[in-house]
Amino acid sequence: MNRPLLSLVLFVFSIVQAHALTDSQLAAAIADGRALVFMNSPETTAPGQEPGWKLKLKPSSHDFNFSRPMNDINGSFTMTRRGGVTSIVLAGLSEDPITLTLSVSDGVGTFRMTASPQFDQPVNGIFHIKPKVTIPHEITVRGAGSDYSWKLYDGKSTVDLGIDALGNPSFSYDLVIKNAGATPLKGLRITTTGADRSKFSVSKLKTTTLAPGKRAIFTVSYDGKAPLTTKRARLHIWSNDKDESPFDINVTCKVPAID
Repeated sequence: MNRPLLSLVLFVFSIVQAHALTDSQLAAAIADGRALVFMNSPETTAPGQEPGWKLKLKPSSHDFNFSRPMNDINGSFTMTRRGGVTSIVLAGLSEDPITLTLSVSDGVGTFRMTASPQFDQPVNGIFHIKPKVTIPHEITVRGAGSDYSWKLYDGKSTVDLGIDALGNPSFSYDLVIKNAGATPLKGLRITTTGADRSKFSVSKLKTTTLAPGKRAIFTVSYDGKAPLTTKRARLHIWSNDKDESPFDINVTCKVPAID
C-alpha cells in the first residue's frame, strides 16, 4: 500500500475509533437526557421519504419528544435494559405505541423500530448520540395544539387564520415562543407589516425575557369580516437571537366557500 493511501486509511480509522459508541455511553446519554438520532437503512426508506428521527428522553418524568420529518410526538415512555439490549416503548398522545430496540456492537449502535399501523414492517438502521452543543439563546416558534408540536420556520412558514384544524371558520391562532438556548432570550417584541396588516392583531406578550426552556404564548387574530379574497400580513418576532431576529412568519386569512 502506498504511503498516502495508508495515511488516509489510518486517518479514517482514527475517526471511527474516536466516535465508537459503547453501551455505557448509551446508558449515560439516556440518563443525561441527550438526544438519540436514528437513520433508516436504505432498504427501508420509501421513495421520497426523508430518513431520520430524533428522540429525547426525560428519565426524571418519563416524558419524551420524538421528532420526525413531518411532525413531533410527545408522551410518556417505559424502558428496560437487559443483557446489553435497551427496549424503549413510546406511548404518544394520539399515536399507537412505538417500540425501539437498541443495541451496541463493535462501536456501532443499531435499532429496530416497530409500530402499527405507522410501519407495515419493522424499520432497522443505525443511531448515534447527538453531540452536546451549548447555544447561548435560541428562539423557536411552534403552532397551537395540545403539545404545540407544529414547528414554524423563520421566513418560510405560513399560518392561515381562515379555517381551523377541523375545517371550521376560525379567525385566531395561538403561537408559542420558546427559548431553546442556555442563556436568557431578551428583547422580545412583535411587529406586523404588509398591505393588510391593519386587519390583523397580535396579543401583547406577558414578558420580554425568557429564561432557558421557558415559553411565551401569544395570539394572532384577523379582525375584519370574513374575507372574499386572501388577506396577508407578516409577523416579525424580535429578540437577541443572533441569526433569527426578526423571526418572520407569514399570516393569511381567507374563508373558503361552504357547499
